[in-house]
Amino acid sequence: MNICLTLAEKGPLIQHYQADRATGKTTLVVRLGKERALRVLAFLLGTAYLLMTVNFLYFGKYRYLLSFVFTLPVAVWVYRSAKRHRDEANKLKPACAGMLALHLLKGLFLVLACWRW
Repeated sequence: MNICLTLAEKGPLIQHYQADRATGKTTLVVRLGKERALRVLAFLLGTAYLLMTVNFLYFGKYRYLLSFVFTLPVAVWVYRSAKRHRDEANKLKPACAGMLALHLLKGLFLVLACWRW
């Protein structure tokens, strides 16, 4: 799950697309293009949440449910914000901050879920 979220952090880096392309950097976003990079972001976020669902449904780890419930709206907002503002570099900054907040919240909830009371 954390691998998917870590890779998904690179998704909102669309804001550097023009500068990276102009300087000849071959980042993942430049190689894929903006539209495909957004699809990869959606795939990675979806995979992370699918793995969380399997974790608490199949293995009976219901203590991970809070992580799912509280971070899913943030993930949806990050994706929609990145998609809506993909051509405006300055307006993508909240999506980047949201992705970092999502990663932080996910880690916090995983620590709380593994902590034995």
